[in-house]
Amino acid sequence: MGIVVLLAASTLTQVLVIFTVPLRLPSMRRYLELVGTYSVIGVILGLALSFRGAMHLFLDAGRDASRYGLPEFLSTVSDDVTLATLVMVAACWWHTPMLFRDLAATIKEKVAHREVRIRGMGWGSALLILLSGNYIGLQTAFFAYQLLTRYP
Repeated sequence: MGIVVLLAASTLTQVLVIFTVPLRLPSMRRYLELVGTYSVIGVILGLALSFRGAMHLFLDAGRDASRYGLPEFLSTVSDDVTLATLVMVAACWWHTPMLFRDLAATIKEKVAHREVRIRGMGWGSALLILLSGNYIGLQTAFFAYQLLTRYP
């Protein structure tokens, strides 16, 4: 669970970085399309799996509505959809280093041609952005691990 949280939080942080960087590259567009496509697949898989599992609980509780009613059914469905979507977003993380390789090369080229007036932008800056996004994901994973181990 911690690995999924780490990769999903890192991927979503990198998506935020794409929106804040003033450059628009084809690799950025491909990355956003990949995350969007995988998210939609996660929603569809989550809905299919949750309706299958929650329907049995809902039908078994037909005798006693206080045991498992519509609010619990909707809660189960939304939890499953969220979990499946986060797993699919986490699967996109493996494309992040390629994205930042292209970003660093473009920044280095633009600084060399004086199209960008920011000094020190290059591999170091792209690596810093990549590491900071993964650090946020790592902190989120530690938080999720603590929640799962302290409060069973």
